Amino acid sequence: MELDFYKRLGVLVDKTVILLNTNMLTPIQETSKIQGSRFMLMKQAPRNILAILHNMGECSLKYLSLYGSLSYANLSQMMESLIIDGLIEKFTKEDSKKVIYVRLTEKGKAFMEESNAMFDRGAKLLLENIYKESELMELYNCLSKIENILQKHKTK
Repeated sequence: MELDFYKRLGVLVDKTVILLNTNMLTPIQETSKIQGSRFMLMKQAPRNILAILHNMGECSLKYLSLYGSLSYANLSQMMESLIIDGLIEKFTKEDSKKVIYVRLTEKGKAFMEESNAMFDRGAKLLLENIYKESELMELYNCLSKIENILQKHKTK
């Protein structure tokens, strides 16, 4: 394929991410904040850490640093506040005592479930008043296809 195609693809991805943030994610987050979601009131980086751990279950600090695009120093500082709040815990595995892993605590899991439920309610309230059901289904199907393609090629 020609270089111009890749340039257009990059621009399309950028525009799509901006539109998703502007038209859907930001208004949903604002609705969730109004409803009192503690998760949405957190700073972005700790929210990302909790979301990653909620989706993955557990991972090493090194992987979390790479996946969360955070320096190890910044990650360590944020981890300490999340540990103090009782949302996450560090641990090691028998076969690799040098590697430090993290996971959500029961309190962290409950916090994420509550936050996700509030986010979902905010999304429903907002989206059902803006988009037609057929548009939402088309958007869902398109995003599912994108996710499937990206999942096939994600880096381990």
